[in-house]
Amino acid sequence: MATVQTKQDLGRIGLFGSLQQGESAPESDVDLLIEFVSGEESVDSFMAISLPYVST
Repeated sequence: MATVQTKQDLGRIGLFGSLQQGESAPESDVDLLIEFVSGEESVDSFMAISLPYVST
């Protein structure tokens, strides 16, 4: 995550949900809260970090 954070001007990354609570199962997803640096284009930054991980 640190590499993505320095390249995309992220303010903070938070983990929540079952994984954070230690209650995840093999089929559980990962819930992330991403806060971008103030003044940056949030949608563009979000797409830049999301697209490499989207499966088609």
